[in-house]
Amino acid sequence: MKRGFLKSAKAQKTFYPAEDEEPVPDLFKQLVKGTKLSYGKVKEAGRPEGYQTKGVEMKETAAECVDHPEGTKLFTTIPIQYPDSTYEDQPVGWSECFISADIKRMIYETPGFGRSPPSPNRLNYRIESTPNMGLGMFAAHPLKMGDLILSERPLLVVPRSMTMSIGAPVGFTPEQYRQALMFEWEKYLEMAVNRMFPENRKAYYALANNHSEDGSGRILGILRTNGYDVGGDFYDKKLGKHDGAYSATCDKMSRLNHSCRPNVSHSFDIASFSFQLRPVRDIQAGEQLFYSYCKCDQPAAARQKALEPYGVRCTCESCLGDATESDELRTHITPRFMAIQTAYVHWLQRPPQQRDDSVLKPALALLSAFERDGLHSNRYYSLLLDTIREVYSDLGDKESATKYARLLRACSIACTGSITR
Repeated sequence: MKRGFLKSAKAQKTFYPAEDEEPVPDLFKQLVKGTKLSYGKVKEAGRPEGYQTKGVEMKETAAECVDHPEGTKLFTTIPIQYPDSTYEDQPVGWSECFISADIKRMIYETPGFGRSPPSPNRLNYRIESTPNMGLGMFAAHPLKMGDLILSERPLLVVPRSMTMSIGAPVGFTPEQYRQALMFEWEKYLEMAVNRMFPENRKAYYALANNHSEDGSGRILGILRTNGYDVGGDFYDKKLGKHDGAYSATCDKMSRLNHSCRPNVSHSFDIASFSFQLRPVRDIQAGEQLFYSYCKCDQPAAARQKALEPYGVRCTCESCLGDATESDELRTHITPRFMAIQTAYVHWLQRPPQQRDDSVLKPALALLSAFERDGLHSNRYYSLLLDTIREVYSDLGDKESATKYARLLRACSIACTGSITR
């Protein structure tokens, strides 16, 4: 492995809280699992009156150590940072992490861990001001579906759910518990950010913060505004995919603005500890790159509601004006796809000489509807491509089968970073 990942003697230490604090009140447990954090202008924002915070005693251990007590949470840097390390040693970046011992072990045991992130052969994007969205990311050149736009290590990786213990007075309101929770979480986040190189810390603080009036500290507000779900297998298995998920905040990828018709997707590669950003359709030079901050398979009104915590009002073609046709498509994606799959299964049961192209018409129609409404990143889009490819192959149309096989391959790379079939 290359220097910076596993070289022990001079490595910066990994730190972790020495012991748990007081037990969590039952009401707080319910809030953590069932209530979202406040947003907007909150009257009781800030540290609640009467709340007594505690200091966090820290222990240190060798940065390459992966054998920690059960339940330990760690502050650690990936790649390992040495006393003589410089910011320039890692052109793709350094990641400051607050992770569980199990996650750290999983990272270090991932096959190929320590490899360099993939790199495009040219700079495929530029970041510049937009008329009404602040900064945005734009395509510097024409891009094909699946092309690598950029690789980026996140600035910060932390648990998505703040399941920490707090000692709060009896009688606190739910909002006061939320405020106390955010106050405590900010302290841990500050420890992580203070471990960053000055360049990374400056980049983090330069990111947008749409949570300045709801009680979120500065660091938490930036995290809530810009955090990406790491996804995949990067979660604490004992907590499950939802409660054990992790959020990552990036520098460049945080400049992606929202659209309900996203034209890019990202994937996270544990071995290189980096995100890869790729187009989900062909993109022209100068076109703004968009990612969706919300689930796209819901009506426009529901999407706008989901975007409120980000301070975003989407103005894409699927949100402006009459959204009836778009809403009908997006809310019936699953049954329409399943109907096509059922028809395809029945079609396969026919003798080969009795198979016609009848199953292609609804499949191609739905594929076209997906493309018109900008749903290339929807998981059913790739499944449709696969079905259409198989039908053409069964019918002996090698040219069309090859066309859709190529589209499927590019779509798979764009959405997952690898070829899944």
